[in-house]
Amino acid sequence: VRFSVGTEFRSNYKGQIYMGKIENGALWVQGKRYDSPSAAAVAITGNSVNGWVFWECKLPGKTEWQTLKSLRNGVR
Repeated sequence: VRFSVGTEFRSNYKGQIYMGKIENGALWVQGKRYDSPSAAAVAITGNSVNGWVFWECKLPGKTEWQTLKSLRNGVR
């Protein structure tokens, strides 16, 4: 799955909402660049985490959030 520029990411971890966005070919979260959703999730949690389960996303032009896992399974 390739994410378009402008795709938004969010996750609720330990009561805090984390937001990210695809820009310049990478996921940016809190001013830091990550090459994958999992790398960003590991940086937030400090543990091995599957980013496809950790994050939800909102694709450009869409109004609803969906799990990344659903994109891998072909649900749109």
